[in-house]
Amino acid sequence: MTLHRLSDPMAQGLQTASAVLAQAEANRPDFGHSPNGFLSRSHGFLPVTPPLLALPNTHQAWDEAAAMLPQLFMTQQACAVLDDLPLLLGAAADLDEVYLWRASVLLGYMAHAYLYSAGDRTELPANISLPWQQVTQRLGRPGPGLSMADYCCYNWQLKDTAGPCEVENLDLLASWCGNAEEIIFSSSLIEMHGYSGSLVEAAIQIQEAMLQHQIDSAKAALTQIFDFLTKMTFRALLKIDPNPYSKTPVDPLVWSKAFANISAPVNSHEIGLSGSGTAIIQLLDALFERTTYNTIAAKVSLKLRRWLPPYHQQFIETFRHFSLSDFVKQSGDRELAGLYNSVFDAYAGKRGFLSIHRLKVYGFMELGFKIGRTEVNSGFSGEAEKRAWEALDDMLEETRQERFVGKTPYSLRVKRQDIRSAVANANTPIHQVVLDIAGQGLQFLTGDRLGIFPHNSPELIQKTLQALQATGDEPIRLTSRWRDALASITHQPAHTIPLRTFLSFAKLRPLLRSVGKDLLKLSRSKQLAEVLERHQEDQLELWDAFELLTSENYDVKRFWKAAPWEVESIARIVPMENFRIYSISSAAAPLNPSAPLNSSAALNGNAGDEQTLLRLDELHLTIGRLTFESQPVGARGEQVRHGTASGYLVRDIPDTGAEPEIAAQVFHPSRFHLPADPKRAIVMFAG
Repeated sequence: MTLHRLSDPMAQGLQTASAVLAQAEANRPDFGHSPNGFLSRSHGFLPVTPPLLALPNTHQAWDEAAAMLPQLFMTQQACAVLDDLPLLLGAAADLDEVYLWRASVLLGYMAHAYLYSAGDRTELPANISLPWQQVTQRLGRPGPGLSMADYCCYNWQLKDTAGPCEVENLDLLASWCGNAEEIIFSSSLIEMHGYSGSLVEAAIQIQEAMLQHQIDSAKAALTQIFDFLTKMTFRALLKIDPNPYSKTPVDPLVWSKAFANISAPVNSHEIGLSGSGTAIIQLLDALFERTTYNTIAAKVSLKLRRWLPPYHQQFIETFRHFSLSDFVKQSGDRELAGLYNSVFDAYAGKRGFLSIHRLKVYGFMELGFKIGRTEVNSGFSGEAEKRAWEALDDMLEETRQERFVGKTPYSLRVKRQDIRSAVANANTPIHQVVLDIAGQGLQFLTGDRLGIFPHNSPELIQKTLQALQATGDEPIRLTSRWRDALASITHQPAHTIPLRTFLSFAKLRPLLRSVGKDLLKLSRSKQLAEVLERHQEDQLELWDAFELLTSENYDVKRFWKAAPWEVESIARIVPMENFRIYSISSAAAPLNPSAPLNSSAALNGNAGDEQTLLRLDELHLTIGRLTFESQPVGARGEQVRHGTASGYLVRDIPDTGAEPEIAAQVFHPSRFHLPADPKRAIVMFAG
């Protein structure tokens, strides 16, 4: 997709996000809420004024019946009481449009309550079905049904009107059971939407930055989205906590039996309440240009688009006319590319929002299926006997990976700036490694880890080349696994690389048991068989194994001569190194997205306070350099061995200034995070 750079996008037939926002703000009623939905910079996808607490007197019966639902569930009287409701209509002549959202919530909750309690009955009484159809039709929906906007955007009230829109300060306008499981679970999603003002504002800023080619503005907006994702993931989502001793406990058994099943579709129109149908997820998918929708859950998310309010649909649709990834590529700005990938990773990465959501779903759904639940609102169904929760987990992972289709793997780049002894003793193996991260777009929080991709030392590579009877210039044709993994490190596609380069990226120490078994299958080496039998492979390195094979007359040259599809190919046998993960031992400086990135004004605090004049241009790791003697193995005596990653990081920095860049990734722990209040005291224990 080509980058749009238009001075007047409206003249080109393209509606912009800011134009949709302006329309929503211009048509906002003084009382109640527009049937087209809610959209603002301040409240995002939530209404600016709180949801209405009552319908007009003519429809007071709906208010009263909805308020009784938890009690009616407890006494099994839902059908009897709802059958006696008077027939009140939801047509334009009967109910003003500013009340439609509250009416939709109440009628939807009553409809679900009725059909869940009715047993074999499959039809709603006319006093619910007729007005429900009228109200949802006026809201522009495909048919009568609860939408995620009803559920996440309009079914709330603040306990303290001056307090924040957070789980602890939220209550529901309508509920089925009224228990903690329903209130906390629903409020968690509402809290996520409470943060969406910053997402809406940042999305508009990104689109305007693309139109005007303002790279700095795009950087600030991406930083703001990163902050939004951090709050949504590590604050709101984690409040759905199965720990009974937490402040916001949600019992998975109670949640499954007394809440989750009630939200299932009750007619042929409803798709089912699913997080993929929220405006937040739909906007993020549009912003990051998702194109693949093959799984059941993905296809459901496409159907749920039609259930979004018109303003949400129009706003999100504008982002499908612009390519953020193309803008990033064409800018040639490494910091912008780093920010883009950091934000995308915070959303769809292995430790991002979607992955942490998937882990939470696994725990809840395992218990849910075991106690009789057979399907979920995303369209998946299965049986406990077939461990359906594992199939659901696989589907969610596949759905997450769909978002990476068409994207080039990416890792950040850092350089070593300094190496210092961590203690006064000059002979200590403990060092503080200072990394230069300026201009990389690297985002981290206190408690995060940094993954470093190490290269093997020249000495180890030379030993391995000698064992392979090679010079290092021999071409190695790569397998698809190697090609994909290498591209994420080098950012360059490669099908063939020199053997010396291959060995710099390969897992050479210690000898992996899986590699040893593959070598044994090919060589039938008695010495290697004995090593594996005694589980001593961790005392060897790859070059040791090659020397063992050579001593038994195996031609080790076959490993680097073989084609990638042949079993003897070194690229099939030896995997690539892994990222080595270290705790970050320097503080993360919080950014203020409204200020230029990496400037002192971008940090929270007063500009005149020297303590706030930090810069996100360096990061510290505390590294213990590993050196040890391996145990004798067979005829091979003790050997001095060195740690791959620690040796790579603590090696001397060249005086020539030709310090190579290091591939890095930030790893976010799913549970650890500091209190939101920086003045709150904490106690930390070293393990």
